[in-house]
Amino acid sequence: MSKLTQIPPVEGISYLRISLTESCNFLCRYCRDKTTDFGAEEKILTPERIEKVVKVFSKYGLKTVRYTGGEPLLRTDVVEIVKKTTGYVEDVSLTTNGFFLKKYAKPLKDAGLKRLNVSLDSLKEEKFRWITGAELEPVLEGLEEAKKVGFKNIKINTVAVKNFTEEEIDDLL
Repeated sequence: MSKLTQIPPVEGISYLRISLTESCNFLCRYCRDKTTDFGAEEKILTPERIEKVVKVFSKYGLKTVRYTGGEPLLRTDVVEIVKKTTGYVEDVSLTTNGFFLKKYAKPLKDAGLKRLNVSLDSLKEEKFRWITGAELEPVLEGLEEAKKVGFKNIKINTVAVKNFTEEEIDDLL
C-alpha cells in the first residue's frame, strides 16, 4: 500500500492555489522590490507533477484549482497544465496580467478553464504604464478575446491608488 493511500481524508480542503512561476513580464510598483531577483532560475513543477498533486487532492475533497504566478501565461505549457487537471475538479481558474491573453484565451477555454482573473489597475495608458511598466492595449485586447471565446466569469483585479487611480473605479466597474 502506498503512503498516499494511507493518508486519512482531510475535511474542508476544497480550494488549491498553485503558482506556476515566479517570473512576470510586468514590473508593477506595488509588487516588485529592488532586492528581488526574478530572473533567477526557478524550480517549477512539471505538468505531470501538477496533475498528480491535483489528482491526489481531488480524492480528498478538492473542488477548485486556481493557477497564479508571477505571470502563469509565461509558461509555454500552461494549456497542457489546464488540460491535464480539469478532469479532476469542478472548477479551474487562472489569474493573469492579461498581456498574453489574446493568444491563450481560446486554447485555455478549449482546455477546460472556467474562469479568469485579470489584473487591470488603470484604463489610462500613461498610468497603466507607470504602474506596470507595460502597455495597456494587449491587456484590453486579451480581455476582448476572452469575452469573444466565451469566458463569462472574468474578474478584474485592481489596486486603487488614492489620488492617482481612484477616479477610475467607476470606469473599471
